[in-house]
Amino acid sequence: MKTFCLIICLLMLALSQQVASAQQQQIKEESAEDFVKLGIPLEEALTKATFVVEWLSGDGSTEVNFQGENVIRTPDYIELRSDEDERGRSSYYRVLPQHTVEGNRYIFVPLAQSGGGSGVLWNLHIVNKKTLRTVDTAGLGDRARIEKVGLAVPNSDTVSITYIKREVIKGKAVHDLKKAITKHFRMIQGTLQEVETPMGSNAEAVTPKISEEPDVIFQLVERLQFADGTAVKSIAKDDIDALRDRPIRLGPNDHIDGVTLTNEKGEDIQVRTCREYDDALKRGYYANTNFDAQMSMWFMHQCGLLNALEGAAAPRQSYISNPKVGITNLELMPFSVFPYASDEEIKSGATFQTKIKNGELRVVEKNQNTLTTEEIDTGQFLQEVVRADFNDDGIEDIFLFEYHYSIRGTFGSGGIIVLTRKSVDGKFEVVRPSN
Repeated sequence: MKTFCLIICLLMLALSQQVASAQQQQIKEESAEDFVKLGIPLEEALTKATFVVEWLSGDGSTEVNFQGENVIRTPDYIELRSDEDERGRSSYYRVLPQHTVEGNRYIFVPLAQSGGGSGVLWNLHIVNKKTLRTVDTAGLGDRARIEKVGLAVPNSDTVSITYIKREVIKGKAVHDLKKAITKHFRMIQGTLQEVETPMGSNAEAVTPKISEEPDVIFQLVERLQFADGTAVKSIAKDDIDALRDRPIRLGPNDHIDGVTLTNEKGEDIQVRTCREYDDALKRGYYANTNFDAQMSMWFMHQCGLLNALEGAAAPRQSYISNPKVGITNLELMPFSVFPYASDEEIKSGATFQTKIKNGELRVVEKNQNTLTTEEIDTGQFLQEVVRADFNDDGIEDIFLFEYHYSIRGTFGSGGIIVLTRKSVDGKFEVVRPSN
């Protein structure tokens, strides 16, 4: 009997050593030692990569490069669109730079393909960093909404992706945040495999969790940059507290570290972060000079954004997304958002377009997400930053940075503005954020 037990123990020991050896090999497969240096910015790599896209019919594949005249670039995506067919429909391929992540040897890229109809198929493409070519894909479904992509384990080729499948309820297409899906994929010996959790003893800590009310990811139009070099293009509510401790970047004023605020006793305080700035305001400190007021604008913008996002939510409906409208639609912009607009101008319902037509306002500069206008004495700069529901009414709003200045002097100040649109034929209205 003792001999039998000894044999069993030896067999179990040998088996455990094999399992340990296999785990070590798997960990080595994802170690930082095999890191391949990309050599170019990640977004540039997307335009040089060859994406091998399976035909929607499943009969073959197409090689797609995001180059040429038919490539469209926006802050949210890069798109390659084909010419229209006889029915006036055009197909397209689309990649999301803000949801693209770089692993040890691979780049993980969400890519959509449309055949010209209503279907839009999403796949996660795995691009070899050496060849810049798709080596494997994972299907995510028709018209899914990508929420978040990131490395599940640092210094690895294990990726976590959170997305929401499209549903049709009572004839309306919806993406229910409560039904968000998180999957983990790992590249093992050149093949993509779905795994239940990232490897390692701390898997529980690094696995993204979807609670009954999943964290909303807010996509910014442009990166928010801090003085310590941190730059973010998307912000989750879980990120906000940490971002409050990042030093604020004062625009092009890299030689200035923070801003000086003063209280009624004439006491000065130097603040560098949103946490310090918000605390100083609560204690009665303010910008006492014209220079400090202009530098405080950067705090008003970035700290105001973080505060607003803390109380924001994903909208249930929108009158600004399809068709997409914004601050460059001057006929929708109420003149009440212009500094020093009179009560009479506000009551009349005048718009930016009305004032331009009357010769009282001129457009200095206008592009996709910014607008600069001037009247006789005052100019105003508006910049769209992010879209979300900021006042808890379920309708999508637009968060803006605002700066106004004296044309004949040095005065300048700024703040934040939130606009909403409550119907398909309505104009923008100013609303107050919940937070």
